[in-house]
Amino acid sequence: MKVLQLCHKPPLPKIDGGCVAISNISEGLMHHPDIDLKILTVETHKHPFLSENYPKEFLEKTNIEAVYIDTHVNLVDAYSSFITADSYNVIRFYSPSFDKRIAEILETNTYDIIHLESIFLTPYLHTIRRLSNAKVVLRAHNVEHILWEKWSANSTNIFKKIYLKYLYKKLKKYETAILNNVDAIAAISQLDAEIIEKQVNKPLSVVPVGIDLPEDAQAENSSEKLKLYHIGAMDWLPNVEGIDWFIKNVWPILLKEQPNIELHLAGKNISSDYHMPHKRIYCHGEVKDAQEFILKHDIMIVPVKNGSGVRIKILEAMSLNKLVVSTIIGISGIPAQTNQDYLQADTAKEFAEKIMRGAKAEKYYSITKSARKFVEQNYSKTNVTEKLVDFYKALIR
Repeated sequence: MKVLQLCHKPPLPKIDGGCVAISNISEGLMHHPDIDLKILTVETHKHPFLSENYPKEFLEKTNIEAVYIDTHVNLVDAYSSFITADSYNVIRFYSPSFDKRIAEILETNTYDIIHLESIFLTPYLHTIRRLSNAKVVLRAHNVEHILWEKWSANSTNIFKKIYLKYLYKKLKKYETAILNNVDAIAAISQLDAEIIEKQVNKPLSVVPVGIDLPEDAQAENSSEKLKLYHIGAMDWLPNVEGIDWFIKNVWPILLKEQPNIELHLAGKNISSDYHMPHKRIYCHGEVKDAQEFILKHDIMIVPVKNGSGVRIKILEAMSLNKLVVSTIIGISGIPAQTNQDYLQADTAKEFAEKIMRGAKAEKYYSITKSARKFVEQNYSKTNVTEKLVDFYKALIR
């Protein structure tokens, strides 16, 4: 079965959850005996394509190519979209050069499946339909308009609130229309699948993020100096808002309870002096090895108050036997059990209490052991890849 995977950012390095979701699909497909995989990816100023980031096997098995697209905000295009039916969130990813390369590939190759990584690749559907009879599968990383709806609702600036509401309505209209134009949808979570089912009537499968499961990861809990951590892209508004809220409301409580506690922050586009006036907060910037960073710390905090999709870093933490304390929004899309696989907290008081309770050795090891088992049963990369390939086969029968 020949598959063309179109990506809105390069699969490697795995610097954020989106890259992890894409690369784990790529790696699973390229090793599957029934799949012949080709990858064409967008590269941007935020996500450049660097061949040195890729193992030789990856380059050879996927024949990956990249086309640069300038996704900087363009005021002229943004204004144009304001008075047309286009969603500017999506059309920023359209490029004649990328469209031309898709056409060239489809004119010389025949595919069974064309796999779109996110709604941002849907502007190329016209060219795909014109030149290919392949089944088009949209990998829905999240329900985009839900994010913008919540940002609009939570905004305190009246002008920003009006504009975000406008963007949300336009994106929802576009998203609903475009979902009807693909052949099938692979949702990243059951929660997202239920939302999508209300919008369209298309073949739909829940294909979660596949996670690599390190065999030798051991949970370590330094009770003398408790080390909290957060890792995530700090150019994503929900992460920024969540960490700002945590430092303002939860951190003072924790410092009183345990003066030697530490908070370590890492991620793309986080400055080295982020929240430096606060005691015992350390910024590591964009780390080269996320797994190494996670293993050095004790408890992952996820104070996210807004968002859709799945926080992949939660699954990675669980796979590495680390305790997670998260809001109900942060854990959404992951059917883990609170007090069994993670600890849930939604207020400042709850966060402080759950962190201190979870730091106790007996509770810590009980939860991390259960969380690791949960990931093994539901998110192993092998099982996820097989589920996706079975979905492909059913579509082309």
